[in-house]
Amino acid sequence: MFKPHLRPLLRHLPLAGQRQDADLLEAIDFLKACFQEGRSLIRCRFEQIPKAFIPQSAKPYLYERVADGHRRIHPDKYEFLVYRMLRNRLEAGDIYVSDSLRFRSFDEDLIPRPQWQQHKERILRDADVPALAQPMTQMLQEFETELEARYETVNRRILSGENTQIKLKQKNGETLWTLPYPSGEDTVNDPLFDGLPQIHIAQLLQFVDRRCHCLDAFTNILGRYVKTTLDRQTILACLIAYGTNVGLGKMGAISDLSYQTLYAAANHFLRPETVHQANDQVSNAIAKLPIFRHYDIDEVVHSSSDGQKFETQIHTIRSRHSPKYFGLQKGIVNYTHVANHVPLNARVIGANEHESHCVFDLLHNNTTDIQPSIHSTDTRGTNEVNFAILAFFGSNSRRATKTSAAKSELCTASSTQASTAGSL
Repeated sequence: MFKPHLRPLLRHLPLAGQRQDADLLEAIDFLKACFQEGRSLIRCRFEQIPKAFIPQSAKPYLYERVADGHRRIHPDKYEFLVYRMLRNRLEAGDIYVSDSLRFRSFDEDLIPRPQWQQHKERILRDADVPALAQPMTQMLQEFETELEARYETVNRRILSGENTQIKLKQKNGETLWTLPYPSGEDTVNDPLFDGLPQIHIAQLLQFVDRRCHCLDAFTNILGRYVKTTLDRQTILACLIAYGTNVGLGKMGAISDLSYQTLYAAANHFLRPETVHQANDQVSNAIAKLPIFRHYDIDEVVHSSSDGQKFETQIHTIRSRHSPKYFGLQKGIVNYTHVANHVPLNARVIGANEHESHCVFDLLHNNTTDIQPSIHSTDTRGTNEVNFAILAFFGSNSRRATKTSAAKSELCTASSTQASTAGSL
């Protein structure tokens, strides 16, 4: 089942990789030569087959004893092991394919080496990034000094008991630490919300519009010679229809607005640019409220980004399979940038895309007045390139985990990658 699909790819894709993957690339070239010559692996002697890439734990499953006492390699298992390890190396970025959007080398996104060597001074001057002007050894020394200071601070707070989120205990003369996980999840929300009256979504949107005039951002797409004026009630109905996934047809059937009216308003006023601008106005209005600063951590705005998985009813161009979240169905990921419970930016990506590729995009294209000082993501939002880019462009990046806010300090101090890149 696998051979008819994978063998043509292995034969024709130009695979390249790092020096540490030379053994696997040797096995790939060996299989390519066999397929090109129409030679079966069964007819290859044991000494001819590359074996340096085979993990020690996999050898008992691949090696077999024949009648004369000699060893041989099971051909199908050997071939499939090459496919499996090749997939892992492609996902990790160790082996790459030229002219590929997802699996190409990182060097292909950089300035070509001859051009860099010839115009290095001018490129650095035009970039106007002070961090790039200092020697790398000096930068790494500053990062190491900052990292060691952070280690000492975190350890001191834990050992002195100042950090109450870490529990210490003695066992066999050793000091061990644990996190105080709650025994059970509290299903009761804050009692404050029990006293608030329930209102309709339309009433809430009308209240928000009166405070920040966010609906003024929905301008007509024509610009000039506009005959259709902005009807706030119709725009609210369109927003609710799309936001609740009801659709314009059903909204027209259950409201006093016809489908033609909703359709015309959506086509004239609703587009990504106007929705983005309206969201910025709401975010800026929330940032001016006194309660906004109460969510600060260490008196600075601490933002975060994470993806939400949604199964798609219609298979769009971004819909992808993800058995963990969608089973046999397809879905997308809504990657959202949030600061103090305010959504600043968002981007829809495929379930197969790595979330770390969107972190800098969300931070750089944040058009609100809220500019976070520190940004946290989970492990799917981190990569070594992001740490360097955010450090060079004056942004702070901190690697945290999803489990609890109490682990943030410990994980930040123990993340050598983040600290080494100067993100702290």
